[in-house]
Amino acid sequence: NETASRETYRIKGETVITVDDYTSGRVFEDALSYSFYPIDLHDENGVKPKHLAHGVVPTIPRRALIPKGSKNIMVAGRCVSSDRLANSAARVQASSMGMGQAAAVTAVLAAQLNRTPAEVPLAKIHEVLKQHQAIVPEIA
Repeated sequence: NETASRETYRIKGETVITVDDYTSGRVFEDALSYSFYPIDLHDENGVKPKHLAHGVVPTIPRRALIPKGSKNIMVAGRCVSSDRLANSAARVQASSMGMGQAAAVTAVLAAQLNRTPAEVPLAKIHEVLKQHQAIVPEIA
């Protein structure tokens, strides 16, 4: 068996996913992927999961993958810009894979279009993600 860290550093992104954003199922205007896991904070007293209400599905926004003030870098996974409680849920493997796929598509499109990741049209990112059978958030 190996010991691994559950929590590590998180970036300060162009936006920060808060526990209220997460537990309310906020659909960000620049949502790239979903996250489905309950709040899962571990502390010295054990695990205190807070399950999401039926039908609540949080989203991960592109701005949470872009470090504040940067131009050509994105992150994905447990270092996503989020508060501690939101990160306790968003850091799991399935959510990290969705973020990673979305970040990769965004990076490729940014290079092809000679734009920064923030400048890539969201509709184009969603289109490519759907071509690869990703589950893409529906934005109102």
